[in-house]
Amino acid sequence: MFRTATAIFAAIALTGCATANTSQRVPGEVLEGGSYEYTPEAEVARGSRKTERQIAGSSARITDPALVGYVEELTASVSGDFADELRVYLIEAPAFNAGILPNGAMLVYSGMLLRVDNEAELAQVLGHEFGHYYEKHGLKRQLRSANTEGLANTVGLAVGGLGHLAAAVVGKSALQSYSRSQELEADIVGLEVAADAGYDPNAAIQLWTNLQAEQAASSNEKARERSAKTKSARYDTHPTSTARIAALRKATAKLPTRPTGTNAAEYRQRIRPYLTRWYEAELMTRDYGSVLALVERKRGFGEDLGVLGYIEGAAYALRREPGDEALAMAAWEAAKQHSDAPAFLQGDLAELMKTMQAAVPKDLKGKDRKAKDKSATSNTTP
Repeated sequence: MFRTATAIFAAIALTGCATANTSQRVPGEVLEGGSYEYTPEAEVARGSRKTERQIAGSSARITDPALVGYVEELTASVSGDFADELRVYLIEAPAFNAGILPNGAMLVYSGMLLRVDNEAELAQVLGHEFGHYYEKHGLKRQLRSANTEGLANTVGLAVGGLGHLAAAVVGKSALQSYSRSQELEADIVGLEVAADAGYDPNAAIQLWTNLQAEQAASSNEKARERSAKTKSARYDTHPTSTARIAALRKATAKLPTRPTGTNAAEYRQRIRPYLTRWYEAELMTRDYGSVLALVERKRGFGEDLGVLGYIEGAAYALRREPGDEALAMAAWEAAKQHSDAPAFLQGDLAELMKTMQAAVPKDLKGKDRKAKDKSATSNTTP
C-alpha cells in the first residue's frame, strides 16, 4: 500500500481530583496552568500545546495558503467572537474526520473535505467542532478521566506517508471520542452557528444522510452494520447516523429563521486541484464499495467527470471481482472524453491495468483484503 509510517502518540496524564471551570466558554478565556502546576486543567493545557506542536510539524499537513485560508475564513464565520482563538490545521488523510483540542487547535481531514458537497455542509462540521470547544467537552472529559482513572489520552495522532500518492494520518483518530450526548450537543451548536452565518441548516441532515448511504455501500461488513443501526450499543462513543439525523431534523424545525446559502460552486472550485490525489488516497483504504458510492454521488453534479471516471475504473481494477476489469476499461474509456481526465489515460489502458494491480497485490488467498474497519466512512468523528 506504499505505506511507511511514523507514529506520534501524545499521552496526557491527569492527576488528583482538582476542579476547573467547565461552564460554557466566553471569548478570551483560555486554559489555565503554568509549566509546573499539576491540576487537571494545567495538564490538559500543557498536553494540548505539546500535541499542537506535533501536529504543526507533521508531514501530513496541507499547507497550501489558498485552501488553508479558505477553511480558516469559514471557521471564523461560524465561530464569531471566538474566531481569533481557533487555529486550523488541514490533515491529508482518507477519513471523514475532524476534531479540536481543548486549546482551540482544530484538525480538518482531507477525507472530510472530499465528501462534503458545499460550504454549508463544511460549515456544519466546523460549527460542530466549535461546539466542542465552546462547551469545553475536551476538558470535561479529561476531568472525568482524572477523577475515575487517573490517566487519559487527549489525542493519539499517528502521522506518516502513503508514498507518492498521498501523505496520510494513520492509526488512531485525531481526537479521543467524546460521549454520545456531547456529540449531539455539538451537532446542535454547529447547526445554530452555521445558520447564524447564513448557511442552510438542512445541509447537516443531507451530510449525514449521504454518509449513511456511503457506509451502507462499504466493502467493510462492520461499516455496513453500523449504517443500519438505529440504537447505540452500550459502549459506543458516537450516536448512530439515524439518531443524529433525527435530532438534527428536530432542531432544524425549531430554528426561527432558515437561511438557504450553500455556495456549492465556490466550494467545489476550491478543492478541485486536490481531487485526484485525495481520491487515490481513498483507494488505498481498499474500501472499494465506499469509493464507488462516493464517485457515483459526486457524478450527479455533472462536474469533474474525467477524474471521477478514472477513479471509478481504478476501483474496479483494484477490486478484481468477476467482470471488474471490463467495467474498469469502460470507465476509463468514458473518462478519456473529458478534458480533466489524467493524461495517462490516453496511453495503453491494458498496461495501466497491469501496473495498478501489481502495485496493490492480492493477499495470499487470492482475494482482495477486506477494507479495514478504520476506512473513511467509519471514522465519523465529527
